[in-house]
Amino acid sequence: MELFTVLVAGFVCTVVLAFLFALKRNQYWADRGIHQYKPLPFLGDMLPVLLRQKTLGEHLMEMCRAYPDEKVIGFYFFMKPSLVINDLELLEKVLIKDFSHFADRGPQPKDVVHMNLFSTTGNLWRAIRNRFSPMFTTGKLRFMFPQISGLGEDFMNLLRTKREKVDMVDYFGKFATEVIGVTAFGLEGRAMEENSEFRVKAKKIFEPSFSNYVRFVLGPSLMNLLGLPPTNSELLNYFGPAVKNALKYRRENGVVRHDFIQHMVTLQQKGTIEVDKDDVSDEILMMDHVPEMKVEMSDNLMIGQSMGFMVAGFDATALTMGWLCYELAMHPEIQSQARQEVKEVLEKHGNRLDYDTVREMKFLSTCLKENGRLHSALDVNFRMVTKPYKVPDTSAVLERGSFVYIPNLSIHMDPKYYPEPEKFLPDRWIAENDKSSCKYLPFGTGPRMCIAMRFANMEMMCAIAKLLLKFEVSIHPSTKLPPQIEAYSFFTYPRDKLYFNLKKLNA
Repeated sequence: MELFTVLVAGFVCTVVLAFLFALKRNQYWADRGIHQYKPLPFLGDMLPVLLRQKTLGEHLMEMCRAYPDEKVIGFYFFMKPSLVINDLELLEKVLIKDFSHFADRGPQPKDVVHMNLFSTTGNLWRAIRNRFSPMFTTGKLRFMFPQISGLGEDFMNLLRTKREKVDMVDYFGKFATEVIGVTAFGLEGRAMEENSEFRVKAKKIFEPSFSNYVRFVLGPSLMNLLGLPPTNSELLNYFGPAVKNALKYRRENGVVRHDFIQHMVTLQQKGTIEVDKDDVSDEILMMDHVPEMKVEMSDNLMIGQSMGFMVAGFDATALTMGWLCYELAMHPEIQSQARQEVKEVLEKHGNRLDYDTVREMKFLSTCLKENGRLHSALDVNFRMVTKPYKVPDTSAVLERGSFVYIPNLSIHMDPKYYPEPEKFLPDRWIAENDKSSCKYLPFGTGPRMCIAMRFANMEMMCAIAKLLLKFEVSIHPSTKLPPQIEAYSFFTYPRDKLYFNLKKLNA
């Protein structure tokens, strides 16, 4: 009986001490003179997200609206104190001017899949970025366009028999996966086939699910500590050999193509990729801002980079096109205007669709940009502090290993920057003179921005232009309006499917 009493007393004391520690932890930012929201013991500010009431981006936007005049807001990712950046000037320092203090997205996962530009850290990230940026120059994109355009025709043929209740996010996913399969894995004719294994495996990477959300919440450090793989091992077992086989085939048969896997083979053989004549638009790659580093171009590094292309090029691209399809269906007058522009540009160039003619479709480009503001694939981003940083105008110092959160959704929906932010208004970008890169963040900004941004935009412009020529798109009555975002998702997936009707147009 005495032992039982001792055990109960010990348990109660442990619970009380843990609770008191959690309460003290929740005062971290208040003790440093920084406003914070409403953290709960152990859960911090994450309860609405766990209950699927809000996405993390929606929750951070609510916090920013509660403290509109505060440059930073204390945020608790469970029991980890972090900061939300609520000021564009400070955000510019974090992402660009003081980048050396915020150079990484988080700890480096140990598995091969995360050996890519999104996940790598420190000198390894710098070396990879320096090596891979030349893959996305204007000259390289121009060479790859015919391949993507051909896949776009295959995509139109796939839609030819579809008329009602079409899940366009899923079909755009098939197209985007095929593009990545061809350009990053050297595999053709896989993703658009019925019950394609390549497509099924690709969907598992970031599909909305509780298990994928747990991986995101725990992060690579805790996953490694618990002995759990940061990525589903089934995916590595499938995509790893796919990349190795493609590399082996290219080397043994002397096959040369204008795609990413060819550039990686060239990197492995020569150590560099030749850059074509300079194009002013290539400045966005910031190739001169990343110091030269040495890195061995191993097969594992190539597998990781191919997986990085898969993640960015499949989920994010397919979702963005799906949301643009939704906005065009909801605004038929804008859809008609975009279609008319596509026709006029093609007629001007003898019905030739190539890299340069797509760039002339200015109104369609503004539609894509406005869609990126309203429906960014990531409604929140983050950076890890890599060396201590004193928060301007406060006494607080961010410690190494802590995180800052970038509320993409809050910025994109702020009427200070975008009048009538809830409306889809492509024309707002025609007269846009504000050069601040920190108020538009679908691809990020600064050295850590997505270097494949122009490739993704080229792919999406090509697919949407072809779609507008072939079909008139409208919302199917079964689509739930307004659509809600799935909280258990890394990307902004709709909670319920978006269904469309496709009316075939005369040629």
